Amino acid sequence: MPRKCHVCLVAVLLQVILVLWYFSSKSYPRNSVLRQLQYDPNLDVGPALLHIVDDLTLDVFKWYGAEVCIKEGSNITASSGEKCVCKTGWGGRRCGLPQSVLSREWMTEPKLVAGLHVSKRPRRVVVFISDFFHDSRMLELNTRILGDLVDVFVVGEEEAKYEQRNQSLVHMLQNGFLQSYHNKLVFVNITEPLLLPIDKLHFTVERGLELLSDLRTDDIFLFVSAEHVLSRDFVLFLKLFHNYPEPVRCSFKQLIYNFLWTLPNGRQDNVYKKEADDINPAESLRENTGKSPSPPQQNSALGVSNSGPELQFDNAHFSRLYSDRVNDDPNLENLPSICAISVHVFSNIFENKVKRLHHENLLLKNHHLEFFNALSRPIFPWNYQNAGWRCHFCLSSSMEIYNKLKKLPGTVRPLWLSDLSDHQDAMLDHIEQLKKKGQSEYSEEADRSLTSDMELLPQDVPSYVLEHRTQYHELLSF
Repeated sequence: MPRKCHVCLVAVLLQVILVLWYFSSKSYPRNSVLRQLQYDPNLDVGPALLHIVDDLTLDVFKWYGAEVCIKEGSNITASSGEKCVCKTGWGGRRCGLPQSVLSREWMTEPKLVAGLHVSKRPRRVVVFISDFFHDSRMLELNTRILGDLVDVFVVGEEEAKYEQRNQSLVHMLQNGFLQSYHNKLVFVNITEPLLLPIDKLHFTVERGLELLSDLRTDDIFLFVSAEHVLSRDFVLFLKLFHNYPEPVRCSFKQLIYNFLWTLPNGRQDNVYKKEADDINPAESLRENTGKSPSPPQQNSALGVSNSGPELQFDNAHFSRLYSDRVNDDPNLENLPSICAISVHVFSNIFENKVKRLHHENLLLKNHHLEFFNALSRPIFPWNYQNAGWRCHFCLSSSMEIYNKLKKLPGTVRPLWLSDLSDHQDAMLDHIEQLKKKGQSEYSEEADRSLTSDMELLPQDVPSYVLEHRTQYHELLSF
């Protein structure tokens, strides 16, 4: 055989060996998706990476020649290349702005709206879900509702909390739970005991970021607990639009046991609220007096506006506008925590630390203001109403509620609770009574204005739940 052929044969064999090694390597377990779900720093299993890629199958645009409408908010049959006709509750040139955005004060400022645009390349969305414990229903709802919009779900769970390991999320995933979403799920085992909820979230984010690769600066992070279900409208807005103000606070409808019992207005997660430092955005924003230079003109075919005045973002003007609003808000101390932020802002302003999301005075540092003034991007907190639902104790059984209550820190544990084994039956009976009365573990009375699930509107409950009433009947009954 000629020497040249020998060389070619050796080269081919080396390529085959390299390919076989690459696909069997621990560093990127393509053939074992569950390796991406099992991160334990105490085990030497090699880094399990999930490479974030653009979803080329995302179907959210309706094209009419060179013009485009956003399907979710458009009446497709009535729209045309001349005009997008919006459904009720939607607006904007492309019908991609939900009512919760349209009603914000900054949307009435032409200089702010001029920079808001839709990109041909949607942002990637990473949702960090912290402190999972028996919350499989809520996780399932998030994946079913947002599966095409969210690129990665990072779920943090403290496996050691379970009395039986087969109750844990990772065990459920290993046995086929949410099988069709495994390529988007990253599991983080919270191995440090006795962490406060905010620290568990930070642990989940920190470890989760170690498992992700190919992050972009315009990717969006969302931070929620395992009891939250995010609104599809909210996530769609975050994914498709650029140049909206950051960071974003979120207001969630507060529920208990199911989607019919509404907790008192303004109630936020008690545990998170106890740990959050007092903030006063009205005071901090008054000091923000910098002006931003003009950004490059947006010429995208998907732009909200293809013409109009050159964007000159006036931080001082909006600070006054925002301060006037919050000064009139009697519930200022109950402003919800920051829950949505771009990778760029999170890494540069908040230095990838979740706790700092409660310290808005970080925005006042001169080098931060100079940094973002140079980028011509609006940096200040604003509140997105109706970002989703927080369904407290929306679990499958009273036993799961009891198990969850037993794991609460002593500072927030109900006084009536006993974890003695001979008291278990009495505890379960008491929980059943609370559920029937619509009372929380702290005896808060839930709103009983609804008498049946037939009165529910889309803003009351996720549309997906209404469309699958049989599957989720326990979440739609008293």
